[in-house]
Amino acid sequence: MPTQPCDQIATAARQTSPALIGRCALAGLTSFGIAVTAATAIEVTIEDDYSYPQRTDYDYGVGIQDIAFSDAHPDVGDIVLVTVDVHNFGLCRAAGAWGWYSSTGRSCWAEWDFDYATGKVVDIRYRCWDRDSVVDWRVELDGVHLADVSVPASENEESWKIVTLHDVPITAGPHTLFLGTYQMDWRPDYCIDWVEVGQLRIEAETYDRMGGNDPDPDLRGLGIYPAGVGLPTKSTELTVQIWEGDPLNGGTLLIETFVGDINTVIDSQHLFPGNTLEAHYIANGDKAAVRMNWIPEEAKTYDIHIVVDPHGKLTEIDETNNQASRQITVGCRGDVDGDGTVGQSDLGALLSSFGFSPGDPEFNPDADFDNDGDVDRDDLAVLLEAYGQPCS
Repeated sequence: MPTQPCDQIATAARQTSPALIGRCALAGLTSFGIAVTAATAIEVTIEDDYSYPQRTDYDYGVGIQDIAFSDAHPDVGDIVLVTVDVHNFGLCRAAGAWGWYSSTGRSCWAEWDFDYATGKVVDIRYRCWDRDSVVDWRVELDGVHLADVSVPASENEESWKIVTLHDVPITAGPHTLFLGTYQMDWRPDYCIDWVEVGQLRIEAETYDRMGGNDPDPDLRGLGIYPAGVGLPTKSTELTVQIWEGDPLNGGTLLIETFVGDINTVIDSQHLFPGNTLEAHYIANGDKAAVRMNWIPEEAKTYDIHIVVDPHGKLTEIDETNNQASRQITVGCRGDVDGDGTVGQSDLGALLSSFGFSPGDPEFNPDADFDNDGDVDRDDLAVLLEAYGQPCS
């Protein structure tokens, strides 16, 4: 296929099979440490992609194995760290917010900083989607213009496009990849799932910078979906709750919070200073932890319940994995035998283990109240202080 100037790719794309867009003349890459001349060309291809996750395949989830306690056998009044891992089994994407058409500028864009381990020639790929029209993309690496690519609209709600720029030279070290769109309507629907540089995959929502050149400075940039952004009127207010007891049967809400990494997104509702705000998200196939300190007030067995997306803000492909619970038994400080009182039997059990540590057959871990690895005077003091007192 003959070499074409980069700015002719967009016109040629509309007259060419979407499977093979063309070759784009590449110059200015001698700084990469690889000999490149104006005759060097980049082959650009576009493929339909129906693999999981598709555009509406959202799925946050949690299981009993994702709930952990810092102390498996706490006593009343102990501080217990509760850690919950929340998973994103489905899609998280970056998406255009607002913008305008600009054939010479960057209408809506993002940049990703990354380090590459070795110098080589690689393919650069990205997965994108748009509902209504052809989207003209500009691709740059370290400020060098690699290609302009016109990506046809997706055939349906569930069809992505994968764009590949073949055989791009890159050196070892830090780099910046830029993707920007020219063709924008009043509210573009385009989405980005991920970008790849050789074997390095970068989730689109982890961008380091984003923006646009809309004449209205309030309407420039990208959003992330799904995410928690603190706007009650938006469908993206994703939160996680931790409950003491069943939330549907008299339980007590301990905490409700956002979960995940944080990035800056555009505030199209103009509710925040600078019309940007922080969004909490979990990247595709990743997980994020919610942590809180909990102090049990009674000696009993508790059910700790986790609820993901408690307000039903996100339509998911699996709504059955949004809740999980795990039990934890809380004892009475000084109660060695676990009978709910601190008395003679507990004192006898402690004295039988006094002076011993793990590995000794006489060691009783239930008498090691301070968890310092032995039963000593400190533990005896705890028992004597609680001796004969009611257990809360």
